[in-house]
Amino acid sequence: MHSACRRMSDERTSPIGRTISPRQWRRCSARASASSTRLANLAVALGVSLALPACGGNGTDTDPTGAASADESPGHAVELPACEAPTIDPIGGSVQAGTAVTIHAPSGFPSPETGARVLYTMDGTKPSVANGVMYDAPIPIASNRTIEAVAVAPGVCTASAVAASSFIIDLGEDLTAPAFDPPSTTEDHPFAVNLSDGATAATICFTVDGSTPACMVSGGAATCKGGATTYEASAGIGQPGSVSITPPIVDPDTGTVVVTAIACAVGAPLSSIVSQQYTLKESPVQPPGQ
Repeated sequence: MHSACRRMSDERTSPIGRTISPRQWRRCSARASASSTRLANLAVALGVSLALPACGGNGTDTDPTGAASADESPGHAVELPACEAPTIDPIGGSVQAGTAVTIHAPSGFPSPETGARVLYTMDGTKPSVANGVMYDAPIPIASNRTIEAVAVAPGVCTASAVAASSFIIDLGEDLTAPAFDPPSTTEDHPFAVNLSDGATAATICFTVDGSTPACMVSGGAATCKGGATTYEASAGIGQPGSVSITPPIVDPDTGTVVVTAIACAVGAPLSSIVSQQYTLKESPVQPPGQ
């Protein structure tokens, strides 16, 4: 309770029986409230928590009319503000592989020794006080990534808004059309065709049904669409992702099949579409005894 209010309250209830008007009581309570506000602001500036007692000292401010004030809680808990968000440098976009990304704490942010820290994620989850890696060194970007970060400082400010930046690896040049190995040829046994492109991060999409392969780049990834199949260099003959020239895919009348392919990658325009024709010729049946 404000000292002046306390004196007035004591005098009001003393044997002498001094009486104060409701107007005097409310004016005194207003001064006490202003003092509490100043103390609360000082606590926020110093980064400490502070519980301020109600004006009446017993949780209720009662004026001579018997009316209670709007705040009847035992104390006023100071609500901490949100921290300023960290900044990410560079801000995102197309970068060279190996680019180091720096996360800067807000200006005037407390030192780590106080428990203040910047937390970040790169797995698509949102960083928070309970989730994330504490930033302590630049982050090298080796693949397409989105970095999200927050600043937290217990006792000073609550978790900040999330800062986010997306990075796409710049391949440095346009994609070349896929190369076929072997090129168009005729064989008398099933075989595989190898596809390649100069860009190690490129996705190769192919078709064997005469349709045009399609590829979409979205969300930091290149994906084959429609009837196109994603080429897998490690797949063996007949396995998913392999360009296998086998009886099931060749025309039963001519024994031929046309393989069409396109290369695509994040940060680069699509390559041109190329095709090669392959023929699977049945081996002649050898007469018995030969």
